[in-house]
Amino acid sequence: AFIMMKDQVTPVRKIHTYGMRASDTAELRFEKAKAELLGARGRGREQALSVLDRGRIGIAALAVGIAEAAFDRANSYANERKQFGHPIGDFQAVQWMLVDSAMELEAAEVLTMHAANLQDQAKNTTKESAMAKLFASESAVRICDRAMQIHGGYGYSRDLPIERYLRDAKLCEIGEGTSQVQRLVIARHVLKEAKPLKLAHREPRRQPLGELPGEHRRHVLHDHDRHREVGGKALEQVGQRVRPAGRAVRPAVDGLRQ
Repeated sequence: AFIMMKDQVTPVRKIHTYGMRASDTAELRFEKAKAELLGARGRGREQALSVLDRGRIGIAALAVGIAEAAFDRANSYANERKQFGHPIGDFQAVQWMLVDSAMELEAAEVLTMHAANLQDQAKNTTKESAMAKLFASESAVRICDRAMQIHGGYGYSRDLPIERYLRDAKLCEIGEGTSQVQRLVIARHVLKEAKPLKLAHREPRRQPLGELPGEHRRHVLHDHDRHREVGGKALEQVGQRVRPAGRAVRPAVDGLRQ
């Protein structure tokens, strides 16, 4: 990173964004700007990645906050809005949307708090930060979308902040690394943490009958004949029970056909 004086930076234009409009996004121009190096030379990548680990936790917390606001409004609206003489929260379709949102919100908060706790202990949180950011941001978009669905056309209007929540939540899937980048980061760490499999004991593969020694072959053939005899007797017993029942049912079936 570099530090430079403010008078060396010229704003060109403000960029209008889909959401997060309270946070200005602008194009800047640097002309003959002199800068001072921030941090040790040769450690820029390490410092940038450490900043990302903290920043992704911040984005996750932001997503949780937006999702919670959308969920609270949807939950209240489901209890107050009535259709067909009942609050819409009595309808299973609405209940399921609220349930899915409640579960995702709780899980996103736990992941975010876990990553933040590890960061407070000065531990490496690259994987945990990416997990929290990925899950919280994608959950926030889904929760906001469900909130708008529960509000119906009213939620699509600007009379309510639901549409703004949805627009703001979308940035959380992009800022500090897209969702696709987070999956790459998580995959690298998960694969490195893989442990050797301890396969359960399995019996060795049996040899084909023709390759067995003579004594063993006789035993196998004897067991095969015995099992076939036992199986045949069992089938015969089942047949003795089924045949009388079949004879009793047949007249009724014939009567129905007539």
